[in-house]
Amino acid sequence: MKKFDFYYKWLLFDCYMVIFVGLFIAFMKATPLFIFDEFVNPYFWEAGKSIDTGTLEFQKFAYSLLGACMAIWGVLMLFIVKNSFIKRERWARNSLLFSLLVWFPIDEFFSIYYGARFILSIFTND
Repeated sequence: MKKFDFYYKWLLFDCYMVIFVGLFIAFMKATPLFIFDEFVNPYFWEAGKSIDTGTLEFQKFAYSLLGACMAIWGVLMLFIVKNSFIKRERWARNSLLFSLLVWFPIDEFFSIYYGARFILSIFTND
């Protein structure tokens, strides 16, 4: 029972963090608090080179979509964890696991493909 409680609490924390980070990305992308650009932009634009307004607006749009998708994924996971995982329903565990197994390889493939190594370092501690 202790082991299950640990995983339940860990999943709840994870869900809330995904929701928080998603909302942060969606709504704080144009503020000084949004330091993500410092890690992303050097992989795609030369240092010191200015980015045109259209590209910046598209980048904000893309961050809005990313943040919204993350937030809703977190909400969906939260509902599964609080309503079915807690009852130890097998489909709940499987759906959470499968969503991660689908997301992670796709995310990593495109990170490698586009040379965004900073994302890889987050997950592999490089």
